[in-house]
Amino acid sequence: MNKQILLIDENYKTAMVMQIILSEYNVLYAQTKDIGMTTLQETTKVDLVIFDFDIPGMNSSKFIDSLRANYSNIKVLTISNDLNYAKKTLADKQVDGFLQGPIVDQKNIRKEVINILN
Repeated sequence: MNKQILLIDENYKTAMVMQIILSEYNVLYAQTKDIGMTTLQETTKVDLVIFDFDIPGMNSSKFIDSLRANYSNIKVLTISNDLNYAKKTLADKQVDGFLQGPIVDQKNIRKEVINILN
């Protein structure tokens, strides 16, 4: 059975590119963290959540806390335009990987996802 990924990103075009890059996985899409949490509640199994650290109005630290409190086994990968700030902000959180945004090359995305899921 294919692994299932939830992608949370406010930019629809970016999300569609990511879905193409990760086409070997079943990729669900949510435009906000709230929609993402609803998707998690309605979905039987998600193996990995990839989210844009820089979504306006989204407190990434609180999002991770909520995610971990309710879905402790899900892996987490965040993408950020300011990777150093994201790593510093989430240093005490259980994040499985970080990628530099906004445009991340295909090989790095696939490599990071494979490493996290295996």
